[in-house]
Amino acid sequence: MKLYYCPGTCSLAVRIALLEADLKFETVEVDLRKKRTVQGEDFLAINPKGYVPTLVLDDQSQLSEMVSTLYWIETEHGKAQGVNHLALLDMLSCLSTEVHKYFLLATFLPNDEAKDYARSKIAQRYDWLGGQLKGQYLFGDTPTSADAYLHVTVRWALSGKSASAVPASLKQFHATFGARPAARAALEAEGLAA
Repeated sequence: MKLYYCPGTCSLAVRIALLEADLKFETVEVDLRKKRTVQGEDFLAINPKGYVPTLVLDDQSQLSEMVSTLYWIETEHGKAQGVNHLALLDMLSCLSTEVHKYFLLATFLPNDEAKDYARSKIAQRYDWLGGQLKGQYLFGDTPTSADAYLHVTVRWALSGKSASAVPASLKQFHATFGARPAARAALEAEGLAA
């Protein structure tokens, strides 16, 4: 299995989920601006969409969307037994379309008013997500791939202009999940501070 990634992006959640599932995988770093791997390969020949994560499975099939990739890891190899697959899919979809999307808008929209609107949406979603924790994590005391995704977005918020959007419950979640060996190993592998 091979994970194409860019440090600190959403592909970090996939790396964490793979490590949590004890899966063996190789990594290939991608320069998203140049659309090339650090070894010089044309990334668009690998994934014509041009973004990460891209997970190439052993049979050469490929996953290139956050929801499908994290859902596959959790349902095929995850350790959170008894998690309702529809609830997991729903949560992953929410994180992708209602949290991740607004980070993109808050970063790349052309004016401050639009960015502030996106940040207000992040705050609303985090207020809701903070109330969804069932124990330490989203589905109880065993983390899922959805927790890896949430952790990465909270990391973005705490390191940027959306820090005030993070409620205390998600700050505690972030600290708890961030102390897990898989999260620490993933950050170290990508050269990122904990």
